[in-house]
Amino acid sequence: HDVQRVLWSLVDDRDPFVARSSVVLVPSRAAAAALRHTLETLACRAAGDSGADVVLTLPDLATRTEWYEQLYERLAEAPPLVNEFEREVMMGAAARQAAEAGAAPPFRLRPGIVTEIVRLYDELRRLRKGVADFERHMAADLEGDADTDRGAGRLLEQTRFLAGAFRGYEARLACPPR
Repeated sequence: HDVQRVLWSLVDDRDPFVARSSVVLVPSRAAAAALRHTLETLACRAAGDSGADVVLTLPDLATRTEWYEQLYERLAEAPPLVNEFEREVMMGAAARQAAEAGAAPPFRLRPGIVTEIVRLYDELRRLRKGVADFERHMAADLEGDADTDRGAGRLLEQTRFLAGAFRGYEARLACPPR
């Protein structure tokens, strides 16, 4: 209820042009629909029994992917946009290439894992970390124990595999197929 009240306070009595130029990020389209319903309900309650027509201008309720697409549309000379499916295909190819190059993962490479590898890559980039930073920090923590600890050894293999896959993915992103 507190979150609803805060969101309502941000929407209520705002300039409609400001509201339309704002974005609220939601985890899914279902969450957007639920939030829209909540805000509309709160607007009706605020109007009360006055019988006045309720005019509500909501901000854009978008998922992160939708927001990125909206930002992309505003770019003047943008490189080609790579959708989620293409990104997973490119990461899958990069992961297979990394494994063939000798950085085999300590697990079986499955489609669901490729999806999570893309998410990990995205999270690293959101944190402004590069592949070299990821590999250096992870390897530094694991190399000392890898000879005596099987778990550390597997994590080090996994780190090297992920770094190789990330590098291959970045190379593919630089020249996406069209």
